[in-house]
Amino acid sequence: MQRKVRSGVALGLILTLVGCGGGGSGGGSGATEQLVLKPGVSIADDNAPFQVVSTAPNTVTVSGDASGLVPGTLLVSGEGAGFLRLVDSVVPQGANTLINTSQGTLDDAFQEASFKRQVTIGPEQIAEFVPAAPGITMDPPNAPGRGRGDTLEISLTLVDFELDSNGPAKLSVSGSISIGLGFDFDVKWGAGQKYVKAAFQFSASAEASLKAALAKSIAHKKIPLGVLIGNPIPILVFGFPIVVVPTINLYAEFDGTVKVGANLTSQASVKAELGVVYNNGNFDLVADLDPSASLVPKPNFYSSLSFRFTPVKVDAFIAIYGIAGPYASCDLPRLELSFTQQANPAGLHVGAGAVFEGSTGLKMNIFGRNLLDKEYPLAISQRINFLDRFFPNNGGVDVEVK
Repeated sequence: MQRKVRSGVALGLILTLVGCGGGGSGGGSGATEQLVLKPGVSIADDNAPFQVVSTAPNTVTVSGDASGLVPGTLLVSGEGAGFLRLVDSVVPQGANTLINTSQGTLDDAFQEASFKRQVTIGPEQIAEFVPAAPGITMDPPNAPGRGRGDTLEISLTLVDFELDSNGPAKLSVSGSISIGLGFDFDVKWGAGQKYVKAAFQFSASAEASLKAALAKSIAHKKIPLGVLIGNPIPILVFGFPIVVVPTINLYAEFDGTVKVGANLTSQASVKAELGVVYNNGNFDLVADLDPSASLVPKPNFYSSLSFRFTPVKVDAFIAIYGIAGPYASCDLPRLELSFTQQANPAGLHVGAGAVFEGSTGLKMNIFGRNLLDKEYPLAISQRINFLDRFFPNNGGVDVEVK
């Protein structure tokens, strides 16, 4: 027996929709969409004969008529972060019923499924920004002089951040970050096919000024900037709720040596798509990158230096029903600079470039049992060399040396 996705409607119906989103966030791809649920799926919505009173990691308490919730039932809720639970046992408790549960999967729910959804993660999808230090703030939507209303705008001022507590090694960073983030979710499930595409779209720009005062080497120091905690986002597929919650971590990174000091401002932007396709046990990488970067003249170098500096690194994670799913990370960008005074032959040796890197992965536990995860640690990497544009004796802009 097949079940339509809404409670209290006749069984055996197959829902199809052509070229429409079917509710939730975003539209369809123009192809026919459908969803047929397996027998024994029960959705805890307004049409259900029971109401969820409370949840715990391994239990759900309901009131009302719970006679249909028997062992083997898949209980689904779109409230809050949502849940997808298999009923293991049922214990009456006065007016309520305690249901012992274990984690379910989308494979437990879908007999036939074909749908695509797109989600934009903007300010309205963010519940809270937790800055890592004073001086880092998230601007309100449509702030004067900032980006569009669907972008995340971060202003930062870190003064004399200590890279190492055992010696003189301080970094000051100030600037602004604009992040546009989207997420594609494409599923075809059933009839011998298990296909999932989960991909992030990054559109980010940053202008950051760096002042470094060090007299030692620093090995790969990660500087937390803050965490963006998302609201639950229900993706409705013909009334069947798939709930995703985004989390975005922001970092800066520094690695290298600066003897005495450096002062520079960088501008960078990137458009990237990063994700993973799962198709019947095989994985493919989704990766596309369009980067740009520059230094704003004049950079000032004091004595010698060799370092790599990432103004912002964006780590994005999506939880599905509270279970880890797709994730991706993108640098914006990693600046690599070196400046030394050479004795033989005499003169300056200067190098400069920017490296854009990204990684992505997909955890499969929520989709089905015994499915392997996949990670692409270096999904994208591209270097932009602007030595000839910005440094002396190379036809570029002057460097001020003190």
